[in-house]
Amino acid sequence: MFLFAIHRLHSDILEKAAPFLTPERWRRATAFHREADRLRCVAAGLLSNFCLWKWCGERPMTLRRNRYGKPFLEGSPVQFSLSHAGDWVACGLADCPLGVDIEKVQPVEPEMYGLCLTPRERQQLEWMPMAPERRFIQLWTLKESFGKLRGDGLNCRFPRFQVEPLEGSLYHAVIRHVQTGQPCANAVTQSVEECYCLSACVLPERTLRSVVTVPVTLADMEPWMVQTKSVRWL
Repeated sequence: MFLFAIHRLHSDILEKAAPFLTPERWRRATAFHREADRLRCVAAGLLSNFCLWKWCGERPMTLRRNRYGKPFLEGSPVQFSLSHAGDWVACGLADCPLGVDIEKVQPVEPEMYGLCLTPRERQQLEWMPMAPERRFIQLWTLKESFGKLRGDGLNCRFPRFQVEPLEGSLYHAVIRHVQTGQPCANAVTQSVEECYCLSACVLPERTLRSVVTVPVTLADMEPWMVQTKSVRWL
């Protein structure tokens, strides 16, 4: 899992970043009115293209999207998932399907509990030894990363799936279908700094005990920017 802090970008780098983004992403970035949104969009494209370059090199591959908009590289064994929130962009890469989500811990409207959680998960909020808003964001990122793993995102209807902590753990879980009890994913969640939750999901036949997070800086990207001018997937 690669992490990039958006505050490392400033407005004077936007034009320099353009050659390393697809025309589509550059148009999206420049269409935002708020500078923070432009920087977030650019940071997501830079990080994902840098990470895919490190794993895939310059082999010719085509970016496709499924009917829900999930991107994937056709003809590549590398699977990836991208998420951003607040000050962070996260890009997960693996040799198997995965989903990644990062969110900032903050209060949420009470109606979100019913839209996202099962009755059992709402009970978890009462007995888990952490602030309810943090536990809710944990559950939210676990479910959103699961939606990304499936490829249909929020369309998977979160209350149909139950997050069950493993062996009393706050950070490892299996996600099951509520009606059938069938395991649908293995998942892990962890903190980034004090106020962000980062979660990842893989298919149930794969083991996911931990996530290795690697911070990425602009200096780390320099070799990529020097060596290539053409590999831009996102």
